[in-house]
Amino acid sequence: MKIFLLGAVSALALATAAHASDSTSNVTQSGASQNAVVQQSAANSSTSEVVQSNANNDAFVTQAGADNLAAVNQSANGAYADVNQDSGPDAPTSNDPTNAAWVTQTGASTADVDQDGEGNLTYVTQSGAGSNATVTQLNANRPGPGMANRVQTAVVEQAADGASASINQNGEGGYSVITQSAAADGSIASSVQFGEDNISSINQTGPNNSATVYQQSGPGIAGNGSYSYVDQSGSDNDADVFQLGIGNQSYVMQNGTAGEVDVRQEGNGNFSTISQTAIGGSSVDVDQNGQNNYSEVYQAATSSAVTVDQDGTSNVSTVGQIAGASVVNVDQLGDGNYAQVGQLTALGLVNVNQDGTANIATVGQAGLGVVVNVDQNGDNNLSNTQEIAAAAAVAVDQDGDDNESQVGQLGFTALVGVTQNGDRNYSSVGQASGLDFDAQFSTVSVTQIGDDNLSSVLQGGLDQQAVVYQDGDRNESAILQTGADQYAAVLQTGDDNYSSVTQSGSLNMTFVNQMTNGNASYVTQSGTGNFASVTQ
Repeated sequence: MKIFLLGAVSALALATAAHASDSTSNVTQSGASQNAVVQQSAANSSTSEVVQSNANNDAFVTQAGADNLAAVNQSANGAYADVNQDSGPDAPTSNDPTNAAWVTQTGASTADVDQDGEGNLTYVTQSGAGSNATVTQLNANRPGPGMANRVQTAVVEQAADGASASINQNGEGGYSVITQSAAADGSIASSVQFGEDNISSINQTGPNNSATVYQQSGPGIAGNGSYSYVDQSGSDNDADVFQLGIGNQSYVMQNGTAGEVDVRQEGNGNFSTISQTAIGGSSVDVDQNGQNNYSEVYQAATSSAVTVDQDGTSNVSTVGQIAGASVVNVDQLGDGNYAQVGQLTALGLVNVNQDGTANIATVGQAGLGVVVNVDQNGDNNLSNTQEIAAAAAVAVDQDGDDNESQVGQLGFTALVGVTQNGDRNYSSVGQASGLDFDAQFSTVSVTQIGDDNLSSVLQGGLDQQAVVYQDGDRNESAILQTGADQYAAVLQTGDDNYSSVTQSGSLNMTFVNQMTNGNASYVTQSGTGNFASVTQ
């Protein structure tokens, strides 16, 4: 149904229609200190239309009945509209929304819409300097089985600086849309949804905007909703999304400087994706809790930080950051864990910390300050770290089950440490370089303690050192270092030991100490300061 708003002149209008079968009211006011109050309580349907222009507009509409329809159009000057619709006590006559309200304001505006009934619809459009809209919808019940669903929908569109919009929905079948499009600054959007089938969309343009979404799924027979989408462009924007129950998803996109995002999801279908392009103090924080977690963050920033914290079931996280001062932290706890980072950094730092079940982590980081820490704990661990470094460091610590680690690092003041503890350990490092000045001041230390140990270290260029210490079970080690101030020490204690060290060129030195069981050792050194000692 379309409402055509017509102009007329009146100083004050009060229209009341009570207890009729149908009720219709039309009020048109132009000029001076207008005020309009409409009250309708028809059993079947109520329709109200208020048009006000050119002065200190006010308008109140209150409707109670089975099907309510209200339209308020205010232009120029004061504006304020209050629409209250309640179809709750009466049975609806169709599957269409039982309450519908349209508010259009082009002057200094405020709009409050309050709806209670089976299926609510509100549409608010504001472009006045004081744009401020609050919509509250309550929809207690879903129609019976086999009936079409009467969703509740609220849409707020604002084109003014410093606009504020709040949508609060409680009930089945919610849908919330807020669009704020002023190019200057300071808009605030809030969407709170409680009940099944939640959906929310917020779109903000300009600097210093803030968006908050809260969704909670309650009991019902369909949908098990939640879904949120926030899109912000401009500087210093902030988005905060908190979802609680069943189908959760959230996407946030920010494009501008100094953005900040915080998403927290709690139970069931969780999934989050954030994309942020920022120059300045960007930050992303995702916190997921239970079940089908998955998170993906992409950030291209300067002062950068990313933190993802996942808790239980099918965790996956991939980050990606093309950063500046950079930090990434991923912390996973239980079940399907997998994390992949990737950072093309400046000062850099990556921490991945996994706890239990099918852990895998691969990092990849390229340059300047650069640190990687991977800490895995139990089950099918694997870690893969690549780094094209500068001052560089890598530390991988694995604890139990099917451990494996490979590192690979290329460049300058490198350092690697790998500590594995129990079960199927294997480690291979790298630190290879094609030029003399790569990997200088390099050192590698691998410590393996129990079960099927194996280690291999390969280094190329300048001040290498490598220490491997293996403790028990099927030990094996091989170290190859070429060119400059080498030193290698392998100590194996117990079980089927084997070691081979090959060093070539300059101040070589080797110690191998094997302490009983299957020992064997081969050392080859070539050129300059050689010395080797093997004790079995």
